[in-house]
Amino acid sequence: MHKTQRVNVNAWIDEGIPPIVVALNRFQFVQTISSCEGERRSDRYVDFIVHEGKDLYEFTGYLVKELNAGLTSRNFRLRIEWLSGMKQLGALYIHDTDIIDDIAKLITELSTDQ
Repeated sequence: MHKTQRVNVNAWIDEGIPPIVVALNRFQFVQTISSCEGERRSDRYVDFIVHEGKDLYEFTGYLVKELNAGLTSRNFRLRIEWLSGMKQLGALYIHDTDIIDDIAKLITELSTDQ
């Protein structure tokens, strides 16, 4: 197997979700793999995996603790999913478009602490 390295690339992302995608990708060990702004308010999500020996359970636990402490709105879900043929991934669902910028700002602040 070849060694890999992190490279930032341009990607076309639904207009309603880029702040979250950009914020999560500020963590050097996080890779977002899919996202969608959805058709309804409850459909917005970003899927991500972690690399560099980081633990997905530990990272999502940290993230949900900090989001709960830093946001007045709780209109989000953060969970771990398993898909056939893939490693586990984290999924952040946002149920209220009004908090996307708040979530992105908080995640960006957290990424600078890592």
